[in-house]
Amino acid sequence: MLRYVPSIKHTRNNERTALQELKSAVNLNIQEYGLFIDNQFSFLGATPDGKYNNGIVEVKCPSSAFII
Repeated sequence: MLRYVPSIKHTRNNERTALQELKSAVNLNIQEYGLFIDNQFSFLGATPDGKYNNGIVEVKCPSSAFII
């Protein structure tokens, strides 16, 4: 079960907070989304952490990072 791996647990515990901090820092309306499926190639998909304008956001919370 991957959810018990320390680095994955760290990400799950901190990703939402990191996304909120990013929203505040860059003053963008970042909307949380789930699965994006390509219109042309429906077998391709992505699960970014958020969407803004015409871009996507993927938050990383490595357990080795302690100063941002």
